[in-house]
Amino acid sequence: MLSQKPTGRAVLRVFAIPELAHLICSTVRKRNNASLMRTCRQLFHNVLPFVWEDVNQANPLVSLIPGGGTITYNPDLPPYAYVVMQLPSCLALTRFNIYAPYVKRLTPSTPHIDEYDGWESFLTSVQSIDLLPNLETLNLPVRSHTQPSYGNLNDNIIDADCINWVSTFMSTSLQTLELGYQKRGSYSDDQYVTWMDFEILDLQELKTIVDYLPRLRHIRALLNWSSVTELADTDFAPCRSKSSVTLYLESNFYFPIPQQENAERLARYLSTLRSSGAVTCQSYQKSFYSRAADSYVDERPKDMINAELAQLRLS
Repeated sequence: MLSQKPTGRAVLRVFAIPELAHLICSTVRKRNNASLMRTCRQLFHNVLPFVWEDVNQANPLVSLIPGGGTITYNPDLPPYAYVVMQLPSCLALTRFNIYAPYVKRLTPSTPHIDEYDGWESFLTSVQSIDLLPNLETLNLPVRSHTQPSYGNLNDNIIDADCINWVSTFMSTSLQTLELGYQKRGSYSDDQYVTWMDFEILDLQELKTIVDYLPRLRHIRALLNWSSVTELADTDFAPCRSKSSVTLYLESNFYFPIPQQENAERLARYLSTLRSSGAVTCQSYQKSFYSRAADSYVDERPKDMINAELAQLRLS
């Protein structure tokens, strides 16, 4: 007896089962899934979560809002091409909200943008809302050592446009925030890479972020640990967040002399990030060169801080 070919309706039923849809969609390229979405309405909705789960550029999201997107001037003359990203002047989110709930991981890179137009009004309009209500991971990596850096490393400056993307898409649903370090396995894992030895955040800014993100479990960030000496008594007030989930703080740790005194002070400050839980420090690199310390630094600063944090939890 000859077996019958599966009908179109039977194929659609397969994709309606999330486990089977995940098994199929996870084995093919994203662009193939995107093509599949365009075949019919049902497949559009079945495959949509797998296409938009992980977004590695900001432009596809911005382009979903009327008035947003990129404009290229002189496109036929590559040496003279000039790319402008136009930010929306108002938020009309009807189309955007079809896709936004499915975005769980975002790396808002915007390669080859020469100019941004409309940052101020756009940032003002998104301040009071979570554009991506189910976002779990937001990653702002450093660029490759072969690319222009985010700013003037000599001045410890990060490109304001990169920080603006973090401000735009930061959501209270975030569990992982990665600011400034490449993902594991990248070229930047080399312990001698010094081009990424600059700071994005000071300690007060770290607390502001933790306060804003009640579900945060892991933050990887370039931090100015020398700012421990600038903390005032008022800075040691506990965060408003009552989360009892352990917060893992991953960075390249160092602090100024006297080290023991500053380790104790830093641990006391970090303990305020979780008044109902624990904070655990993790090294991004086992050894790195710190320009602030003007020497190579190993894992001892991290170990000293963790020891002090453990003592504080017991007291």
